[in-house]
Parts: sequence; structure tokens; C-alpha cells
Amino acid sequence: MSELPDGREMDVVAQGPREKRAGMLVIAFGLLTTAVMMSVVFLMNAAGFDAMNIYVFVLFPLGALIVGIFAGSGYGLGSWWTGAKIGGTLLVLVLVWQFLAFFAAQFVEYLALKANMNPPLSFWQYFDSSTRGFRLENGPPLGIWGYGLRLLQITGFTLGGLLGSLLLMTQPYCEQCQMYRKTKQLGVMPAGIKPRKVKKKNAAEQGAMQAEAEEAFSGGLQLMEETAEMAQSGDTKTFCELMQELKAQKKEINKQSTRLTVSVEFCPACHAGRLIYKTMQGHGDETIVQELATYQVGPAFVREVRVTM
Repeated sequence: MSELPDGREMDVVAQGPREKRAGMLVIAFGLLTTAVMMSVVFLMNAAGFDAMNIYVFVLFPLGALIVGIFAGSGYGLGSWWTGAKIGGTLLVLVLVWQFLAFFAAQFVEYLALKANMNPPLSFWQYFDSSTRGFRLENGPPLGIWGYGLRLLQITGFTLGGLLGSLLLMTQPYCEQCQMYRKTKQLGVMPAGIKPRKVKKKNAAEQGAMQAEAEEAFSGGLQLMEETAEMAQSGDTKTFCELMQELKAQKKEINKQSTRLTVSVEFCPACHAGRLIYKTMQGHGDETIVQELATYQVGPAFVREVRVTM
């Protein structure tokens, strides 16, 4: 269910799938950010700083990769804003446009230098000459081997442009509403014990601590099932009150060896969602997070939780 402007509710699901949103706006966003970024690179070149020719570890095209990431950021932004999901076909188009954008930038550079060329060169002659003129640090021109660096440069720029789109493809998506789903953290629940030092040779105390940890984890699982039941049965008030109580204990709960996190993933339009429970074990850099269980929840629960918490 979702609300109309006058406050009434309508059944979004009953309307059936919407017409698939076109990906051309995504391409348009990407071309815009590419044009802006390549203009910035052109101005930096004019000032004597060649961002595209920054390499680390001798051959890694860091400069081209970073430029590609910024240039291709519009594809991801366009997909997020329009709701047009980036699938296989759209990803191929992004790849093609990034590849063409690289050569378009080279052509613009060629036009800017053409008037001062003596003797005059065609674009491909200029491209060949500049490629063969690549150097490793202060070494001599690489000649034909310069095409190896050029290939790395093109690859870095193209793959950099795909990075944002590839990351967005992993995000949860509502096919019904053609919108990317959002995630809201709701709380942390106890499921472990406070770590304490126990001598390895003290088998009895080791066993007692292990039993205590298992009992605490069982208690966490029971709490998970209870809160999931509250959410699915529509007892949102009790659910939110419990989450608020646990929020006040968050500092102490986070000291435990194992905790359970609970979040709701939902569509901003139809509010269809699911509760996601994860285990957190350890602390600091050694923390291990694993998904434990998911439960489907109704739109009414999602709307109330978004307002209450």
C-alpha cells in the first residue's frame, strides 16, 4: 500500500509491473559527467599537469583510473536518480561510451595542438606519435612498447568508469516500483558474553564460559524470533519500544563477544520490506559480520518504523 496526495491509500502491487524505465537518461548523465571531467583534464594538461599519465608501481594507471571513476560517476548517479536499473545491456553501453569518450578526449587534444604542428599530422598520426613517445620515468621513448602503456591507460579509464555502475548493480532493487531500496539500521541485540581472560589449562572454566556463550547466543536467537514475530504480526508499537530499550543499552551490548544487528530494507515507494538480522563477532578490525536471517514485513510496519525510529 502507498499513500495518495490526499492521504488515501492505494494498492501499488495490484496495479502490476510498471513500464520499464529507459536507460537513455542514465547514458545522458554519464556523458555529462564525462564531458565535465575530460574538460577538467584538458585544462590541467594546458597547465602542465597530465592527470591521465600518472602511474604507480611503474605500470599501474592510477591517474586514468581516477579520472575514469569521476567521468563515469554520472552513470551510477543517473541510475539512482531515475530508477533505471543498470543491467547487462546498459553496462555494455556504458563500457562502449567510456571507450569512445577516451578517444574523443584525445581528438580534442589533437585539435588544440593541430595549428602548431609542423609538419601537419592526421589524428591517427598524432595518436601514434604521442603513444610511441611514452616514457617510463626519465627513460627514453618506448616506441612500439608505448602501446602497452596506452592500453593500460585505456583499460584504467574504461574500468574506472564502470566501477560506480558495477557497485550499484549489487544494491537491492524493487522491480515493482523500479526504485533502489534503502536500508535503515534499527538496533543491536545481545547475543553473547563480555570477553574475559581464562587460562587455557583451566578446562572447567573454559567449558563454563563456552556454555555461557552458547546460552547467550540462544537467547539472542529467541529475541530475534520474537521481534520478527512482532513485526510480521503488526505489533509495531511493542517492537519499537523494545528497540528503544535496547538502544539505551547499546554501549554495553557492543562490549559482548557476539551481537545481533537488525535493520529494515525497504522500497521508498511501496514500502515493501524485510528485516535483516546479522551476527557481529569480535571487535575492531577483527569484527566478523554475517547475515543470519531475513523476514518479510508489510508496508504498514515499514512506514511506522520509519517515522518512529
